[in-house]
Amino acid sequence: MRLLPLISVLAVVAAVCCLSLPSPVRALTIQFDYTYDGGFFTDPLVNPQAAEAKAALERAGKDFEMLVDNLARIEHSDAQQNTWAARFQRPDTGAWHWEPNVVVPAATLIVYVGGRSMGAGTLAAGGPGGADYTYTTLEWFETVTTRGQPGAAAGAETDFGPWGGWIVFNSTSDWHYHTVAPPMGSEADFLSTAVHELCHVLGYGTSASWDNQIPAGSLLFTGQAATAAHGGDVPMNNETGQFGPRHWAPGIESIVGTVDAQEAAMDPNLTAGTRKRLTELDVAGLIDIGWEMPLPGDADHDGEVEYDDYIAARNSFGSPGSWADGDSDFDGDVDVYDYLALKRHFGMLLTGQAEPLPPGVGAVPEPTGLAILLAGAGAVFGRARRRRRGR
Repeated sequence: MRLLPLISVLAVVAAVCCLSLPSPVRALTIQFDYTYDGGFFTDPLVNPQAAEAKAALERAGKDFEMLVDNLARIEHSDAQQNTWAARFQRPDTGAWHWEPNVVVPAATLIVYVGGRSMGAGTLAAGGPGGADYTYTTLEWFETVTTRGQPGAAAGAETDFGPWGGWIVFNSTSDWHYHTVAPPMGSEADFLSTAVHELCHVLGYGTSASWDNQIPAGSLLFTGQAATAAHGGDVPMNNETGQFGPRHWAPGIESIVGTVDAQEAAMDPNLTAGTRKRLTELDVAGLIDIGWEMPLPGDADHDGEVEYDDYIAARNSFGSPGSWADGDSDFDGDVDVYDYLALKRHFGMLLTGQAEPLPPGVGAVPEPTGLAILLAGAGAVFGRARRRRRGR
């Protein structure tokens, strides 16, 4: 199957998806709750690398800050008898738990995380949470169940608006927590695993808007963005849950950045000693579930690619980073390919129209220092990418 360039596919999809976004938009925040973590992230006596595990998890959450859905705030109202309880599996015990009247900020998901022994062969598990509620106000009820996403309330859902969810990690796995240096040998990459489980929280295999794009009895995903990224319907794994197959078929590859082909992050398996980042196909699947994207280069999510976005990319150039730092292709660093994506969309609005540029600015500025850095970047990043393909 032909793999299409990441920037070109996502630029088209993002431009189409974001036309209807109300203004202003806010980047998605994933707020991790360690109340029921069993000490895996918070107690060095339980996990000697608890601090490293927590840092790696928080970094994985930043991989999704490019999403820009306007999720409504959830807050109970005793006066109106609108109360609720978040329902999820406690990460430390596996038992179902009801957390009463959780306040969920706007544009935020709360994810309860922890660790426990899960047996050999399993690295982690997770998904979106449920809810129990008593209400007198229909609008409040829809806020709890859809977060204000109209497509999540439709008869054939096209969107997904969870309050958050839960993830548990196997405390006995041989984890690699470093977020820059790759894993080696028998190590299981924690960053890859956390990103994978967060995709399940966001609806991969766990939402009606996912299931509605898999024809009955089929093992093919037909979402518009995913089929554009893959070059046709995407084969699925043959395991099924409440909402159909949960993963792409084993061995499905897609593009990371602009040049590297990699096994998709939402393939069901993770080979020891390897790292998997979000690929073009993985991000396209999120778009098909109903999550929305800004234009490549719009680091601050203000609806246009402009000078402030250039400053963010310039300040992070040559370093690890996320979307807010200028990493438009999700490969974990800010490099020449991100700069070229920003330059290609400089001056564009979400509508695809360009606004007048500041006086004296005819294109993305290239200060001498950055121009020199760019001149040598091809060789530097070319070597890094060759090493990554060889793992």
